[in-house]
Amino acid sequence: LKVMTAVECKAPGFFSDKQFDDPDDDGDWGTDTSKFSGDEISYALGKQGSTRKKLERASDCIIQYVGPVCVYSGFKKNRKRGKQYMKWLFAQLDGPVHIPDYKDRDDCTWIDVPQDTVGYITGSRRAALAQVEAEWGVFMFFANQERGERRSKETLLIFGSERNRKGAELKVCSSIETKNPGYLS
Repeated sequence: LKVMTAVECKAPGFFSDKQFDDPDDDGDWGTDTSKFSGDEISYALGKQGSTRKKLERASDCIIQYVGPVCVYSGFKKNRKRGKQYMKWLFAQLDGPVHIPDYKDRDDCTWIDVPQDTVGYITGSRRAALAQVEAEWGVFMFFANQERGERRSKETLLIFGSERNRKGAELKVCSSIETKNPGYLS
């Protein structure tokens, strides 16, 4: 896929105009695709590919962009997660994301963060959150889990493997405790 991406840069349409999906593939390993517009691809890529890498590590699915086509390769459940994470990434542009079943997911950990600490955890232009995501290979965002009035806490969702989620969770809990001593302990 990296070679295909390089070729696509030199000869646009060489691969992206072809079909990647195998509709007859009923095995567990496979490839799925989705098509992006010009603005979407740069957002999904992120600075120096950081967003793509973050989603790739969190979903445990190979994610590569071949021209305007996003290619997801891996086991079926990992491809599904990769596509879902990508959908949530774009949904954040429209406002808070609501995920009703987050407590039932085996790829999600959540932390209630005090309202006055959300900015500290997020950092300037999301820098602190992005640093934790890069360090632990997770996908994190604040989700609006309750509709209506202003709350005293915001729910931070962490997606990825269990080990990586636990590392990110401990890092965030440490930051919460630094900002609000005694809140968790």
